[in-house]
Amino acid sequence: MPGKKELAYQRLEALFQSNPSDPNIVLWLAFTTPDLQDAESALPYIISIDPNNSNLPKAKEWLASEKRKRLEQTPTNRLAQLGTSPPMPYHYNNLPVCRKCGKPSGVFGALVFNRLTGRCVNCEVANKQALERFKATFLNITQDNDLPEEKWNRLAASAKADSLNRAETLNFIQDDAVRLLERIVSFANTGDILNEAIDSQLQKLSTVLAIPDNRIQPIINQVRRLRTLSDIRQGKFTTLDSDAFLESGELCYMDMGAKYLKTTARQSYKVHGRFLATNKKLRFLSSTEGGVEIPWTSIMRVSLTNDGVLLELSRKAGNGYYDVVDPWIAEATITTLVRMNNRHIFAQNSSDATRHIPQNVKIAVWQRDQGKCVQCGAKDYLEYDHIIPFSLGGASTVQNVQVLCRKCNLAKSNKI
Repeated sequence: MPGKKELAYQRLEALFQSNPSDPNIVLWLAFTTPDLQDAESALPYIISIDPNNSNLPKAKEWLASEKRKRLEQTPTNRLAQLGTSPPMPYHYNNLPVCRKCGKPSGVFGALVFNRLTGRCVNCEVANKQALERFKATFLNITQDNDLPEEKWNRLAASAKADSLNRAETLNFIQDDAVRLLERIVSFANTGDILNEAIDSQLQKLSTVLAIPDNRIQPIINQVRRLRTLSDIRQGKFTTLDSDAFLESGELCYMDMGAKYLKTTARQSYKVHGRFLATNKKLRFLSSTEGGVEIPWTSIMRVSLTNDGVLLELSRKAGNGYYDVVDPWIAEATITTLVRMNNRHIFAQNSSDATRHIPQNVKIAVWQRDQGKCVQCGAKDYLEYDHIIPFSLGGASTVQNVQVLCRKCNLAKSNKI
């Protein structure tokens, strides 16, 4: 009946507004539109949302058949075959024009026109494909955790050739760019010594890749934290002002809240106080039970836990577990001062050549463990851990190295 096709199109158009991702509605819109250009523009849109749709081959055959029919018809015959009712008007006057290709959209094209980007559906599909190509190339050239200027210039040139918008493109790869910076930090933190070039590398890449402040700041904070630990382990201490009475020539390097787990024959309880580490000794000061002075030479071992440090001394007084505000800083400070007083501050460096994990091993392990802690899945404060500890003869090979977050690594300690 005359007008039924127009009515079907109008109803399908209303359905499309509420279900724009339903490929079957789009197909029926293409079958009922009076404009073949509209029908043709529907196909790439369907492919973009459902590339495996079983009705696509039939739609393509129908479109090719309609094109042949209309080419064979004269204007008079075409009007006669459409019946007594005139074809539905196209209303081109108020339809948007694609910013990229410059073509006006048809009736259906206006429905799927991206008004945010100003692109028609065909250009949207082409743009998305170009973005995916850019992303794949970016991931490929940054596998070695760097983005040399020469490679970046070639990548930028390919983006320009595809007429990609710079801001849109960088936003599309933003998550991958952030993961790149996180990998660079993890790779730079070797043996608790942070690579000095890390700051300039991060600054350069974050500028080139236009990473927003809210995403780069956590990485910067992590680097500052690692830098502090790195400096401490190299004996680069900051002298602190302390209200405690110090001996002549005594310098304070750590003043931190602490709780000593005191154990008697009847009970165990925590003694509240503070740790004071100087160039001469370690002190635990408590207003309730006095305190204890621990010479650096009496400390035999320092073990790090999630919440504190365990001191193994050559004497009974002060021996045991301490719950501290910052276990990492406490362990690094105490260990370094013990080494300095025992004149072993450079002993760790002598074994670095053996302990060092080669770059190719790091890359292979990172890819295998998917850039996250193999135990808890955390993605920040990651470290490379020897499964069989280095101190027990473990080698720096792909099979013997894994990615752990700092928390899980501390819990593991020297255990296999």
